Amino acid sequence: MGKGLCAVGGPILAGFLIDADLFSLGWRSMFLINLVLGGAALAAAVKLLPKDTGTPETGVDGLGSGFLAVTMLGLLYGLIDGSGNGWTVVPILAIALGLVSFVLFCRRQRTASAPLIQPSLLKNKGFTSGLILGIVFFAVVAGLLYVLSVFMQNGLGYTPLHAALGLSPVAAGIVLASIAAYRLIAKLGRTLILVGLVVTLIGTGWLFALVLVTGSAGSADPTRSSPAWRCARRRGKPRGRLRELNELTVSPGWPRRRGRPRSSC
Repeated sequence: MGKGLCAVGGPILAGFLIDADLFSLGWRSMFLINLVLGGAALAAAVKLLPKDTGTPETGVDGLGSGFLAVTMLGLLYGLIDGSGNGWTVVPILAIALGLVSFVLFCRRQRTASAPLIQPSLLKNKGFTSGLILGIVFFAVVAGLLYVLSVFMQNGLGYTPLHAALGLSPVAAGIVLASIAAYRLIAKLGRTLILVGLVVTLIGTGWLFALVLVTGSAGSADPTRSSPAWRCARRRGKPRGRLRELNELTVSPGWPRRRGRPRSSC
């Protein structure tokens, strides 16, 4: 339930912080909440959790953790910097470093006495297939939510808070589906996964049809305040709905500076 509340309240709180523009940080201010909540959780843990001496023979694979950290840092930095500032030598080297570190991490897990991931788990077909399916599914859903958020703001002219409220039913649906799935998993087993995928596919198809038919014409915001929206209309170029969605979400023509859109008009 706590994760569900975070899924619903997190985007709304982030939208509020972006609109508030604390300390002129723009979208960066949403990361400040991690410091506040993290600090409060740490203080509560020190005071409330019982003391535990732990198990001395159980250790943490420090070298493997380091390889994993370098992997994540290299890949994330390379992809973010390359897509935002161009594919120069720096992001390419960062991605290469991340890939090499990932190979070293995999080798380390096969030889470490206390690996972070037991290699024997990967021999279990159920575990491996579930892991791959989960990665693909959540990557697609997270990417779709990102595209929708950008489209709502740059295409429909919503504010960050308005866009977050518009997407809140999705998070609420995830919470309700999680509660229902917990009760149905014993009866349906793996069939429940198929049911969830079909429901997600139907919803995505419905959304695709809605964007295809209405595009940004269905905006509930009469102000159309987005700089990208005003710029596109000043250009006066007739565009199809799908092309409009693509340009307003993935086009490199909308550079960012200090967390705010900078129009190229």
